[in-house]
Amino acid sequence: MTHKILLTIFALLAELARYYVPERTKQRLRACRKQSIVLGKPKGVVQQSMYDADRQRILHRRALGWLRTITVDVSLNCDKLLCLRK
Repeated sequence: MTHKILLTIFALLAELARYYVPERTKQRLRACRKQSIVLGKPKGVVQQSMYDADRQRILHRRALGWLRTITVDVSLNCDKLLCLRK
């Protein structure tokens, strides 16, 4: 019986969170706009990549017809989870 009550309470909290999180985000974005705060990177800015050091090797393997995933996984010794952590 108490498990059902707890489950109901957690479901209610999840439902409230699904409603309030986007609302808070929208409010914050509106507040930023009012204060003329620009979010995001400026247009035309090129950011550095963790693959910049290996650019020539990547381009060479792409010219040979290698798939992107194989180029990253095999030639750069980098699995997807490891790349995401950097």
